[in-house]
Amino acid sequence: MNSKSLFHQGATALLEISKEGVIISSNDQVSFVNQAFCDLFELPLTAQSLIGWDGYETLMLHQSIIKGFDAFSSKIWTQMEDKAVQTGQIIELKSGTCLSMEYYPIFEEGRAVGDMWRYKDVTEELREKQQIGEENQVLAQQNMIKNTLLAVLAHDLRSPMDTLEATLSVCQSLSLAEIKSFSHEIKKTVGVTRTLMDNLLYWVQTQTHGIHIEKRPLLLSAVVDETFELLRATAVHKGNRFINQVPEGFFVNADQNVLKTVIRNLVSNANKFTTEGDVEVKVVNAKNFVEIRVTDTGVGMSREVLEKLFRPERHYTSLGTYNEKGTGLGLLLCKEMIEKHGGRIWVRSQQNRGSVFCVGLPKL
Repeated sequence: MNSKSLFHQGATALLEISKEGVIISSNDQVSFVNQAFCDLFELPLTAQSLIGWDGYETLMLHQSIIKGFDAFSSKIWTQMEDKAVQTGQIIELKSGTCLSMEYYPIFEEGRAVGDMWRYKDVTEELREKQQIGEENQVLAQQNMIKNTLLAVLAHDLRSPMDTLEATLSVCQSLSLAEIKSFSHEIKKTVGVTRTLMDNLLYWVQTQTHGIHIEKRPLLLSAVVDETFELLRATAVHKGNRFINQVPEGFFVNADQNVLKTVIRNLVSNANKFTTEGDVEVKVVNAKNFVEIRVTDTGVGMSREVLEKLFRPERHYTSLGTYNEKGTGLGLLLCKEMIEKHGGRIWVRSQQNRGSVFCVGLPKL
């Protein structure tokens, strides 16, 4: 037995016991196939029984097994014509198994004499990569949240406190009448800081412990009245009118903290961007959900601004009509809470024509 024949026998023996599926064709007929090939493709045949099959017959075995068979078939014929090594291709079986496919042309003395395909089950490998990718996305999101919170703490939280400190320092040298004239600015600064702290602490809680939802029937008009009363002083100062159009006795199925936080943020936002106008809350009783609408007659938003809302990576904020500051946390918080609540939030707005923020909640 010469060395060439011995090498051929050794290679064949290794391929037969390999866990990777291998099939070789010569003159458009199967000349070698191992059992791993039949097992990977879930063929009800033995490897030996496939010897001598022509290329078309062998290919058609896969028609009911492979997703996107037409593309796979075209790829096989192209490989046989081009005679160029190809690796890194993935095919998916209808069973859900994913296989990597490699093609190697076989040459002898510079002449193409056959074709070899090698298949490997990479289902778990791909699943692990997908899981790692998803975990990386979560980590990136958490890192973005951390950076956002640090930005808030470094600037937006410190700013109103600096204003309050400066105002109090000035008050030491003022008369009682002059101090009273500053009282509204002090109250506004404290109110902004309180709202910011509420949102910030609630958001931190959602990122560390999640949002715990306890739904129960809530009287919506009462929640709106409570919110209006909380923000009325600022509205009066800006010449705005609060209008509660929610019918008396109208209930929504919601978590109390979630509903109050969302209504407060949306009304506060509407008031922030409105001067000498109206802020109205109404409800639309749709077929499968309740739609709460917070409408204002304020400055509205351009399409570019609308695209930045509710997106943490864009983190958009702007000054109100009285230069009120914000952080952009409120709308992000509302979106996350409403979605965990099984609902959704959206907005319609035109520049200089006001805005309508809509919250859709599942019915009782």
